[in-house]
Amino acid sequence: MAYLKMEDSVAITVDTYPDKTFTGTVDVISPVAGKESRMFRVKVKVDNPDALLKPGMFVQVQLNLGTPQTVLSVPQKAVLGQKGVQYVFTVEDGKAKKVRVETGDIVGDRIEIVTHYRSLV
Repeated sequence: MAYLKMEDSVAITVDTYPDKTFTGTVDVISPVAGKESRMFRVKVKVDNPDALLKPGMFVQVQLNLGTPQTVLSVPQKAVLGQKGVQYVFTVEDGKAKKVRVETGDIVGDRIEIVTHYRSLV
């Protein structure tokens, strides 16, 4: 939600028309998440000149939230913690080494490694 802005452009596809992409813009962003779902409602105005999109159709929406960046990431399970310090184990010269890390964004089951330091052991 932090990256979503009013009038952002979106690409919309529907299974009914697999070769067609509709365009739209973000029109309304609810400032409050739903109590039970914890989801934010967003309304999108869609260009639908041929009236192909009908009420009740399920659509997929893609937002361009910036340029993809290559980052170092590891499975979340690989990041361990002790007394507020996060670390991972790496292999150096055939031996396991404990390396302190600072983490960033989580995507799926992976976590970004923002900074890593010298081996702790």
